[in-house]
Amino acid sequence: MDLADVLIACRFVHFAAALLLVGTGTFGLWLIPEDLRRATGPSLWRLLRVAAVLAILTTLLWLLLEAAELGDGWPSAIDPATLGAVLTMTSFGHVWIARLLLALLLAAAFALPGRARWAGVSLVGVLLLASLGLVGHAADKSGPLGDLQRLNHATHLLAAAGWVGALPPLWICLRRRRDKALVPAVAEMLQRFSISGHIAVALVLVTGLLDTQLILGRWPTDMSQPYQVLLAAKIALVALMVLIALANRYQVVPTLDADRPGALDRLIRGTVAEIVLSAGVVALVSAFGTLDPGV
Repeated sequence: MDLADVLIACRFVHFAAALLLVGTGTFGLWLIPEDLRRATGPSLWRLLRVAAVLAILTTLLWLLLEAAELGDGWPSAIDPATLGAVLTMTSFGHVWIARLLLALLLAAAFALPGRARWAGVSLVGVLLLASLGLVGHAADKSGPLGDLQRLNHATHLLAAAGWVGALPPLWICLRRRRDKALVPAVAEMLQRFSISGHIAVALVLVTGLLDTQLILGRWPTDMSQPYQVLLAAKIALVALMVLIALANRYQVVPTLDADRPGALDRLIRGTVAEIVLSAGVVALVSAFGTLDPGV
């Protein structure tokens, strides 16, 4: 397989795992009432463990692929001299040293007891995801403008985790509403998620627009540039996700509160649709992040 394709696949798995790690961790820590947390805890922890394993493995794999790209291809991926040069002589490497340490802390956080484990996994996940704002196109500029771009991109990633990263645990909790004893807890969870979701979506849109302005300085309208084509496709998918999220919140949830037949199934289908579209967004980001913006 071509090195560039493997890098895109690695980026996709890593972004998805990191978003899921933060979204699920913070969801379980802040948005779920205690009785619902007890009921969904085993499923959420399985999700977290899978996300953590994938995030840790792809952190290492991404480093190897970066070495291969900067060196002489695949042999450089496991060449100690090339790996050492990447880690010590590039800005990517300096960030990656910290990310490798965070990956170790993430594994250790799973050994914490009780609620401290939720907090530890969530905190390390946040740092691991936010650190991605220090590499790639977000790190192209220097000075105050570069600092703004990196801060904005890190905020964009964390806001995305609060939205799309929380959708799988939301789906898990919604399915438990069929248990009549958990109906009040699910209703409370939906109220909390509505507040956090509105904030997350707003931040995704604002930071995304600012990111586009800082990188391109305009809307992605030059369809001769692959980067701009994929960025435009991402914007279209996010817009569709926003429409589905608004329909779920303001059309479907009120019918769920009124106990109308089929309301829960419609809400679950809407959540699944957002998850599928978010996977498409992550795939596009993973691809165009390796391309020249063509400014």
